[in-house]
Amino acid sequence: MFDKDPETNFRTVSPSDILTYQDEFLAIADDIPGEYWTLQNFLIDLPAKWDLSFALWQNDLPIGYAILSKKSEDQVHLHHFMIDRDHRAKGWGTRMITEMSDRAEAAGATLLTLKVEKSNASALRFYSRNGFSFKAEERSFIILSTSFDSTT
Repeated sequence: MFDKDPETNFRTVSPSDILTYQDEFLAIADDIPGEYWTLQNFLIDLPAKWDLSFALWQNDLPIGYAILSKKSEDQVHLHHFMIDRDHRAKGWGTRMITEMSDRAEAAGATLLTLKVEKSNASALRFYSRNGFSFKAEERSFIILSTSFDSTT
């Protein structure tokens, strides 16, 4: 289903992509109540961010993204993950989780972490279905993680 669509692919995202397609990147999450990411959030420079982060592109436009960085030698953190409303519930989220894990492993990490608002039950279910488990609580967030062996 996914691999047969040559017009949809994952591509490492760069600051230049963010600037060129800033309206499209910002519009991906514009239907999410309380969405707070601005252009400045996208452009913050973090360790290995521009090697790990990627977008889901369709017909040369971003329709989803995962912004990641290296927190430590063995940990990659997912800062922001969104898919455009017209492309949700089609399996892309799960494919993007696999891509995140592959990129984290290639970077030598054994742990992928993220934060979710405690009140976001659908996101918590999604991440649980995709192999993430409870790690800790931090204010109004739950920290989730998934681990893998980077030596395989």
